[in-house]
Amino acid sequence: MPMFNLFFIIFIFANIAVPGTSGFISEFLTFFALLKKNPIITSIACSSILLSGAYSLWFYHKISYGTLSPHITTLWSDLTLREINT
Repeated sequence: MPMFNLFFIIFIFANIAVPGTSGFISEFLTFFALLKKNPIITSIACSSILLSGAYSLWFYHKISYGTLSPHITTLWSDLTLREINT
């Protein structure tokens, strides 16, 4: 399922706010403003963002490269053109 994996990793990157995605600017500006008010809360929030990013990449690895049950492999196929365009 190469097309599914491609779309899945793009959405994972957007979820963890990689630079160049929509979430990066908002997180950067929020933490930059919060750093001036309370650096301790900012460090706790930044650690939670690092942990959520690590979890998202671990989740992607398990979904994309993990083992599947032989019963499920006959039911799934890659994305169709209709699903890509929607």
